[in-house]
Amino acid sequence: MSKLRIIYMGTPQYAVPTLHILARRADVVAVYTRADARSKRGNGFFPSPVKAASEKLGIPVFTPPTLKDDEVVLQIASFAPDLIVVAAYGMILPRRILDIPRLGCVNLHASLLPAWRGAAPIQRAILAGDEETGVSLMRMEEGLDTGDYAMRESTEIGRKSTAQLTLELGDIAAELIDDALDLFQSGSLVWKKQDESRATYAHKIGKSDVALTPRLDAEEFARRVRASSLSAPARLTLAEVGVAVLHASVVTYRGENIFDMPESIEEGRIAVVKHAVYLGCSNGVVELIEVKADGKKAMSADEYARGARLETGATWR
Repeated sequence: MSKLRIIYMGTPQYAVPTLHILARRADVVAVYTRADARSKRGNGFFPSPVKAASEKLGIPVFTPPTLKDDEVVLQIASFAPDLIVVAAYGMILPRRILDIPRLGCVNLHASLLPAWRGAAPIQRAILAGDEETGVSLMRMEEGLDTGDYAMRESTEIGRKSTAQLTLELGDIAAELIDDALDLFQSGSLVWKKQDESRATYAHKIGKSDVALTPRLDAEEFARRVRASSLSAPARLTLAEVGVAVLHASVVTYRGENIFDMPESIEEGRIAVVKHAVYLGCSNGVVELIEVKADGKKAMSADEYARGARLETGATWR
């Protein structure tokens, strides 16, 4: 049986494991990814993780700014793909492209559809306090992640961060497509309708979604930190200095020689005790573990507290 001719569309690290599976199991005739991003320092550009991996594999890579141009549609059609596989590409496929492959277009979406359709499913699942998330193999149509699904695989969220879950779900996506390729060949995939009554939408994460304030309870504070990223960091003001919180945990026990009880830190105050930094929230206490102050490198909260001469009773907001 000949290998499937596949066009792959993806951009971030999440999409890289699937590319490697497809390169091994199928004939990947082209890869489409987002254009090179400009360095934050403005001194050059760097490729997407998928572009970098594709170039190492020797697969032709294309970075069109839009998929609506006639030339792009004709180019994709010229590859005569059996299937188009998409994983966090970052563009919506127009009907003219959806109709090209004989087996259609499928998306490896990082949620348990119909939950968290849209741009930021991993972060939204964390922020909502969901117990689990996963990857769904869905058939693409013109609606936003509304197509039928054939396979889903779940994992517990627990205390995992966006970065940790992204890597894990990327591996799960690769396993799903690996299992699905033979079923595509035999035409034995079974597609199921999504339950529209259970649909939720994962809008793009903004600064306000991960802003840290004393009005939050400790659990929500920790969820916002875990859901944060370089593009949308969880930030607060600590003793009048802007700080991104990279790692924090909820205090759920009575620590020796720390407090009589975790709620004993007043809302909006800090405590520096035994090389640890604690923040009082509206309900509970969090321990800062790793932070990055504006203009500084990332460091432990203890190291930052010593350098900034933070003392118990200082404020945060």
